[in-house]
Amino acid sequence: STITDNDTVAIAFDAATSGTTEASAPTHAVALGLTFTTDGVGVAGDAELDRAVSVNVTRSGGTATDGTDHTAIGTQTLTFAIGSTAATTQDASFTVTNDRLVEGDETVLLDVVLNTDGTGGQASLGATDEHTSTITDNDTVAIAFDAATSGTTEASAPTHAVALGLTFTTDGV
Repeated sequence: STITDNDTVAIAFDAATSGTTEASAPTHAVALGLTFTTDGVGVAGDAELDRAVSVNVTRSGGTATDGTDHTAIGTQTLTFAIGSTAATTQDASFTVTNDRLVEGDETVLLDVVLNTDGTGGQASLGATDEHTSTITDNDTVAIAFDAATSGTTEASAPTHAVALGLTFTTDGV
């Protein structure tokens, strides 16, 4: 007689989106977790892995420049050890560069895929297999007149110059 295993585990990002700023903690962590099911019904409590399961997290796009706006991500292999439960998380992470460029907010897109070395066979991917991290720019520029007023006369030169100045702010300073 054959015993069919009706227990499954899915690995996915804990959230579809997250955010950080250039000025916040330099390392931005994105959590992945486990969801256990038996006969398609979610299981809580004592469900655990009976063997290690590995996944690969890679950068799949976004508007931030890999290696410039943040450390190069490459492929990060995360392993959920034997005995891992639904409370177990693993973090994919990258370090944000606090540059001094007025560039607007930027995004980093991450994907999770099962490891093909045989350790992903016990698991499947959950619904949230893509994640978007937004890096909020902390640099601004303001344009203003150099003086509140200026004057000229009709008898002066036909052109009147009014100066504009730029004020750059980084980290609120």
